[in-house]
Amino acid sequence: MLRVAFVPGVSPDKWFRRWVERHPRTPIEAVPVRVEEQREVLFDGRADLCFVRPPADLPGFKDGLHLIPLYLETAVVIAPKDHAATVFDELLLADLAEETMLDASSVPGHSGTEALLDLVAAGVGLYLLPQSEARHFNRKELRFRPVTDAPEYPVGIAWRQEREEPELEEFIGIVRGRTANSSRDAQAVPVPKQPARKPPARQSSTAAKRKPQNQARRRPGKRR
Repeated sequence: MLRVAFVPGVSPDKWFRRWVERHPRTPIEAVPVRVEEQREVLFDGRADLCFVRPPADLPGFKDGLHLIPLYLETAVVIAPKDHAATVFDELLLADLAEETMLDASSVPGHSGTEALLDLVAAGVGLYLLPQSEARHFNRKELRFRPVTDAPEYPVGIAWRQEREEPELEEFIGIVRGRTANSSRDAQAVPVPKQPARKPPARQSSTAAKRKPQNQARRRPGKRR
């Protein structure tokens, strides 16, 4: 059994399908977790690997972990549906300069994204988050807009440094695009030698210089 955790907004379905296609006898279990749990889930035995996002890039998060970056996500701002910011298709950080911006410190403990969205819905402030996470927590009373000059959110895959099982290495290879025919441990298949071809016989220098004699070409004329 391979257990793979993922935070809201990350869609690992394509990697799970590839795993099932290549390793049908080894079950894989999807373990959805909150962002606040993405580190501890690797140490409490709930998951072997985890797709993570910030604060995964903060100092201390990677202690005892391997972390491979995968891609970047666009930042969006969440606002009440009748907020002035929702009039625009996209925004700049300067457009939000006078707004109250919420972050993890705005809620006590590890309440998470949903608690922050409750504050946004109540009109307390606006909140920046990855676009896929905004779609995951879609609420009819809220809207989100891209913030084109805001830092993008990285997504990566993490696992404990002491874990070196082949199954983990294989799944990481799938995520990184390794095909079924390629493997870190694959041995080169010897290519059978082709029989050597004999070089064509060389013509003698005399024959090479000899040109075929052209027959005289008769012009068509009247028959006698």
